[in-house]
Order: sequence, then C-alpha cells, then structure tokens
Amino acid sequence: MANNAKYEILNETLITPVDNTITSVSTAVPSIEVVSPATLPEGYKFDAQMGETTLTVTVPKGGVEEGQKFSVPFPQGSTSVDESLLHHRINVPVGQWKDGFFSCFRNGLCHAMLCNSFFCPLVANAQIMTRLQLNWNTKPGNQMETQRTFPIILYIVISFFILDRILIYSELALLSSDGYGELTAGSMIVACIRNIIELIYLVYQVYTIMQTRKFLRSKYAIPSVYCSENTEDFCCALCCSCLTVAQMGRHTTDYDTYHSTCCTKTGLPEHISAIV
Repeated sequence: MANNAKYEILNETLITPVDNTITSVSTAVPSIEVVSPATLPEGYKFDAQMGETTLTVTVPKGGVEEGQKFSVPFPQGSTSVDESLLHHRINVPVGQWKDGFFSCFRNGLCHAMLCNSFFCPLVANAQIMTRLQLNWNTKPGNQMETQRTFPIILYIVISFFILDRILIYSELALLSSDGYGELTAGSMIVACIRNIIELIYLVYQVYTIMQTRKFLRSKYAIPSVYCSENTEDFCCALCCSCLTVAQMGRHTTDYDTYHSTCCTKTGLPEHISAIV
C-alpha cells in the first residue's frame, strides 16, 4: 500500500498542470507582390489597380529597377489577395490637357509615339484605344475585346497598304502601251476602285480618332477650346490627325517615367499594364 501511494504521488508530480488561460495568436501581415513599372527611387508612390480597388504603393528602401518584383504590406480592410489582378494604374490629369496641342516634340524627335502618330496615326491611335479599353469600333469593351483592338487595326492598316500598292501597279500596267501612257478603260476602273478603298480607309481613320478623342475628353472632363465639342473633335481628327493622336498619347501616360515602344499594344513596355 505504501508503495502504491508513492507511485501516485510521483505520477502527480510528472503531470504538467493545464493552463486554462487563452493564448493570443500572432497574425501575420499579408503582403502583395508588385512589378515595378520603371526604375524608381525609394519613397516614390504610385497607384496600382487590383480588381476594382486602387492601391497606393510606396517603393521600398533602396529603390527598385524596372521590371523588379517587390512586396508591400496588403492594405487593412481587404479580405483577399489576388496578385493576378494587380496592375499598375497611370495617373491622368482631369479637367484639362496635360500639355499643348503643339507640344509633340517635348519627348524628342525619335519618340516612338511621335513617329507612329506622324507616319501611321491609325496604329498610334489603336495603342491609345487599348489604354482606354476601347474595342476596334471605339466602343468600351471587356479586357478580352480591348486586347484585340491593336492587332485588328494593325491588320487593317497592313491589308490596306498592300492592296493599295497592288492597285497602283495594276493601274500603271493597264495604261496604253503606245508610248503616251493614256488611260484605258481597265486603268480607269482600277483607279476608281483604289479611290473608293482609300476613301473608306480615310473615313475609318477620321472616325476612330474623333471618337477616341471624344471618349477621352468625356472621361477626363476636358472641355472643348476652339468650337463645339463634336466639331472640334472632327476637325482635329480630319485636319491634324498626327498632332491629335500625339497629344492623346502624351495625356494617357507619363513619358517622363515610362519609355515609349513602337509595336506593343499600348505603346508602352509589355510588363506595364496601362489602365487609365
């Protein structure tokens, strides 16, 4: 009996008492991974879009290089993190144009947007339409539709120039061979077809630039300056298409931070998701 009592006392001393107090659990701070849109110094702040939420991101100590990934604390009050939804959002001035109509050379003579605007304004306008999330018919669309805007318009432009050159050479080949190069019935028919196609292309170019400028002014509350709104948009698209497109290109991004590219969908580097 004495031995049993000793074992019971020993067992009780080996049992750790249960602590009934509630232990606080430390919660980890969630973070999100951001791709730097450019080489930025520490402390620089920019807006990023995650779904329907705009987040202000601060560049960490030491700065970041263009394309570098870095983590920032997830803002309080948000319940979920979806890195695939995080895109950089470019700040665009509201109420007035960022610069003047004739400020096209402010970024240099060989600037990609400037060259596209002067040599092929329809292609440059397609890049702006993609930034504004417009489809090829200048109507707002979803991401899948607007990502096809640039390639569709690029195919239209390439097809037009190829067809136009074929018709020009066909017209020359059908001229009379008597040494005077007089028009023949065949050459006149080809010339009429070419003129109709060129007119259709011009109408489409003026229409898309006019509608894009109208949409941009409406979205950012930019008033007309010289005449009524529709008249000003039409005149700018018809008479000064290159300057008009160049101004819209400068207004919808920050070329002091991001370099321009010639053949991407938005006219900006591919890793920059230009949502304006």
